[in-house]
Amino acid sequence: MNLVGELVINRTNLELQESELRGEVKRIRRSIVDLNQFGGQLREEYDRLSFGEWKLGNPHPEIGKLSAPETEFPVIANSKSSQANSHFDLLEMDRYTEFHSTATEVIETAEAISQSATKLDTLAMKFERSTDQLRRITEQLRSRVMQLRVVSFSRAVDHLPRALRDMCLTYDKDVNLLLLGRDTKIDESLLDALRDPLVHLVRNAFDHGIEMPEVRQEIGKPPSGQIEIEARHQGGQTIITVADDGKGIDPEMIRRKIVNKGLATEEQAQEFSIAELYDFLFWPGFSTVEEVSNLSGRGVGLDVVRANLRTVRGTVKVDSRLGKGTSFILKLPLLLSITEALMVKTDRNKIAVPLDAVEEILHIKASEVHTAGNQPMLWWREEFIRLVRLQDLLEYSILGPDAPSPDPLTQDHIPVLVLASSEGMLAVAVERLIGQQEIVVKPLPPPLSKPRGVLGSTILGDGRVVTILDVDDLVGQSSANTSIAPVSGKASQLPPSSSQAPLILVVDDSYTIRQLLSMTLTRARYRVVQAKDGMEALEKLQNGLDCSLAIVDIEMPRMDGFELLRSMRSTHRFANIPVAMLTSRSGEKHRQMAMELGANQYFTKPYSEAQLLEAIPKLIKH
Repeated sequence: MNLVGELVINRTNLELQESELRGEVKRIRRSIVDLNQFGGQLREEYDRLSFGEWKLGNPHPEIGKLSAPETEFPVIANSKSSQANSHFDLLEMDRYTEFHSTATEVIETAEAISQSATKLDTLAMKFERSTDQLRRITEQLRSRVMQLRVVSFSRAVDHLPRALRDMCLTYDKDVNLLLLGRDTKIDESLLDALRDPLVHLVRNAFDHGIEMPEVRQEIGKPPSGQIEIEARHQGGQTIITVADDGKGIDPEMIRRKIVNKGLATEEQAQEFSIAELYDFLFWPGFSTVEEVSNLSGRGVGLDVVRANLRTVRGTVKVDSRLGKGTSFILKLPLLLSITEALMVKTDRNKIAVPLDAVEEILHIKASEVHTAGNQPMLWWREEFIRLVRLQDLLEYSILGPDAPSPDPLTQDHIPVLVLASSEGMLAVAVERLIGQQEIVVKPLPPPLSKPRGVLGSTILGDGRVVTILDVDDLVGQSSANTSIAPVSGKASQLPPSSSQAPLILVVDDSYTIRQLLSMTLTRARYRVVQAKDGMEALEKLQNGLDCSLAIVDIEMPRMDGFELLRSMRSTHRFANIPVAMLTSRSGEKHRQMAMELGANQYFTKPYSEAQLLEAIPKLIKH
């Protein structure tokens, strides 16, 4: 599949070169036209000068006599021809000078270049036909390879109706299951990662969401509840929604549970947003029910959903309305997705917007922008929708030598994209529209986590890497009732309580590894202290650093990981601190040495973020 993607990228490169070749041929033809005009002007100027010289040099016409001024352009002729033609005047026989010869050479050179340009044009047409043929072959190859790799979504959900019927009989509930998009194609390798999360989400909706029949009737709902599972593709992603029409999630109940479990003080809990509160649902051991049953209360469920999705670079988002129901939106990156995108420019960056998420492209005047308070609004299809600058939705920027881009909303004519997603509609203003292009969606590789609003990246034909937007994420930022509980994002980057969050010491001589690992741990609500080698780590410990876990590399200057581990185990104050080795050395000899010195766990680079985060709570409790 990766080779198919590379084939598409290289084909795009050929198309770019073909376009550049055609542009050069057009420029050559324009230059030839100018050159021909210049040659014609030279010939006309020669004829004018020659006739003027004849008039000046022959006040009394005498056959064969040349005027003095004509000597400025030496006549090109041998002595015999000059004598033979001496009895003809300039009107009766042309005389050729170096000036006339130069003009003729210019015109002949222009004709030769024109013939070469015609050949180049023919080659460009053949090049274009070959590129079209390559495009068709690539599409056929991609289609056949995808058929070998993908299966229907039904294989992940066909067992759920029977399981739900069994639960209905056991717990005296009447719940219907609606499956949409059963024929949606997903990569076969995602099936194993999806089965457990879907089972947990259906059980969660059945137990926590759907009320008992008599309760539903009392509040005006039909006695039968409904759980809906939908699968679809959008913008290079597989989006799976598990929704119920139950009682929804009570944010205040989550606040109380957080305080009761000692995860935060009451003051801190009051400051948590809805998004931050929903993120606690995915913590291991966290449950909102009081009593333990066969279905719930054990704190096992949603943490499994997030852990499984992490293994395939997926995310999960929660959308709940109290008394109306709850939706869990799972996003899985396609292992290879070739899609159409609209290329735009904003804040000095070229960005790709998946075309299937663009509802409409508009060019509006500044006078068409309305304001509600401080919020720009756009009247679109008989309703007002929010209008924002695209750069305001992105949490990053690329610094460059160019001056800052103009504010799109201050331009006389504003390019606007109306984006549609499961979160609603949103209008975004960009600096400039570049054009439509077929792109290969490449998810960000581990250990990098998916940034908010970024689906992945693509490589253009000229070799530049361009960011692809995650439209659902961007539109979701405008919804106050929507929260995100993904592998990455604001909700998972909350500053932990200094009295509750475990402190982890990261020891590695690689600045990049330290930063990546620190960001991963911070998102998981751990506090982090860094050290660039064993000596610095030992000094921090001796100065009173109280850490719950040390993650240590082996090969480092001044003091390596083995020496640090030996020193910690031989010092009473540090002997009980769990130590996990994280190294590129995967040999059994290094592993055995670490375990003999007292290491509690041994990870090798490149490490799995999901496995590391899963092991840390066990190490801390060790």
